[in-house]
Amino acid sequence: MEQAALNALLLFSSPESHNYGNASSVHWAGRRVRGAVDAARETIARCLQVDDADSILFTASATESINTALKGAFFSKKSPTDNFHLLTSSVEHDATLETMKFLSELGAKCSILKVNREGELSLEEFEEKLMARSSREGDFLFVSLLVANNETGVVFPYRKAVELAKKYGAMVHLDAVQAPGKLPGFNLKDLDVDLVSFSAHKIGGPKGVGALYVKPGTKLSSLLHGGAQEKRRRAGSINVAGVAAFAAAFECLPDRDYVRIKKLRDILEQKIRDAIPGVHFNGGGAAERIVNTSNFVFDGVRGESLVVGLDLEGFAVSSGSACNSGSILPSHVLLAMGHDKQSAASACRVSLGPGNTEEDVDSFVETLIRTVRRIRDPRTTLA
Repeated sequence: MEQAALNALLLFSSPESHNYGNASSVHWAGRRVRGAVDAARETIARCLQVDDADSILFTASATESINTALKGAFFSKKSPTDNFHLLTSSVEHDATLETMKFLSELGAKCSILKVNREGELSLEEFEEKLMARSSREGDFLFVSLLVANNETGVVFPYRKAVELAKKYGAMVHLDAVQAPGKLPGFNLKDLDVDLVSFSAHKIGGPKGVGALYVKPGTKLSSLLHGGAQEKRRRAGSINVAGVAAFAAAFECLPDRDYVRIKKLRDILEQKIRDAIPGVHFNGGGAAERIVNTSNFVFDGVRGESLVVGLDLEGFAVSSGSACNSGSILPSHVLLAMGHDKQSAASACRVSLGPGNTEEDVDSFVETLIRTVRRIRDPRTTLA
């Protein structure tokens, strides 16, 4: 966690600071922390380069943010005369894909966009599907797309996708969870998008805090009922400490050295290529990626075995999405990219942070070499 975010979290969590009020209360303790929430909203809006701070809606996670965007749009539009059509990609986060399944059971029509072997989206196919649906009288088009994939780091052409979607009258949601702090220069300036999801812990903030950008004038039904918080868009007491820490983490992003992190990732990948035969990088070709993510598969090595082996050596890596870390199912992202089930179940995802060094990379690669050799040949000693 960023130190500034940790400081903010402690400031609004400690009884000694007297910042223990409910931000919805009218007494002095409530007003005191309400100011912190308002300031956090203004900070995040400024960092994203949007004019209206009230366009930032706080949630308990990115998953809630995505659910609010998709379900909120559906329930605000659903009627006998509205034919809700959701268009998304095959490599979205499960928060999007599972919500899509839920909405389809309620009558929503859904279309899935394919990706190529590198995980890239075809804008030609995207426009074809938009054109086909926009020609149907009474259809309400809703597009939900990643900015960058959480498993491979591949960046979608999101700005062009938004322009195309708007050309055909669609409402647009972006899952930007992997963008701030990993995609240099990311902001919402001059981006005609309706809804955008974010997560605090992806930028050095605390876990359990998310946000949804809601373009002024966008109709959105609330998922939670019981109070007038967040301008009746989300009932429930606001996590003041988490929100303040979220904003503090956002403010640290301009100081992040993206060039250095990307250099470390490239060094990591080259060292792996040079030292370990039978390695295949996913999305590591010509596709644009966020600076910190590497995803690869070793011939003859299952991802879960590699994750466990590295964990025993003190390294924390994933075999897919962290939300599915307890699952032994193949990665749906890699399956969509054309991998077979065995390969898709054998991926290893490594994410670098601003605190990592080249020494960390060297130590990791040395450990990775030993671990892969041991898995491929159990007779290999630890020496």
